[in-house]
Amino acid sequence: MSKVQNNKETLSTIDQNLLPNIVIIGLTGCGKTTVGREVAQLMRMGFLDLDQLIEKEVKLSISDFVKKYGIDSFRRVESDKLEQLLSVKNHVISLGGGALLDKKNRSRIHKLGVLVWLDISIEHIVKRLLKNEMSIVSRPLLSDLSKKLRLSTMTQDLEKKLNDLMLERREFYEKAEVFVNGDYLTPNDCARRIQSLLKV
Repeated sequence: MSKVQNNKETLSTIDQNLLPNIVIIGLTGCGKTTVGREVAQLMRMGFLDLDQLIEKEVKLSISDFVKKYGIDSFRRVESDKLEQLLSVKNHVISLGGGALLDKKNRSRIHKLGVLVWLDISIEHIVKRLLKNEMSIVSRPLLSDLSKKLRLSTMTQDLEKKLNDLMLERREFYEKAEVFVNGDYLTPNDCARRIQSLLKV
């Protein structure tokens, strides 16, 4: 199984003007929301989850919205919400795994603050997801895999899907100012590592 190699878990010089917000990015299932909340609590900042903001606005789960209106409609709503977030300061913001795919979104996201890539290996993400089937069902790009009856088949399909997503997105994740490999860290440990790397 291919893994994303963590090649930048150090922080050289981050322009302090980038620090009104901390933006957590990474693959679906890597723990962005959980770690983001820990970072916010540790650093006494507000916390916002982009997907949760969208769900509140459209009054549907992300998975149900995508099933009903399609992924393109979801991306448009996501872009609109990102535009609204540009006025937010002093927050940790967790983004959906594919938010960086759109070029205009990438520009907005880099304006939000310092980007932190929560880099979790696909092997570890799959193990986490398989512990709770609802965590698969709730993710629109993975929900169809929850219908698999055999665990071995679901595991293989999850690995393939996540590898495909990483191939599509890795170049954008690698533009983050900070990389944190959290394979063997608790969410709190990840948060403390992020705080340490940001030197704040």
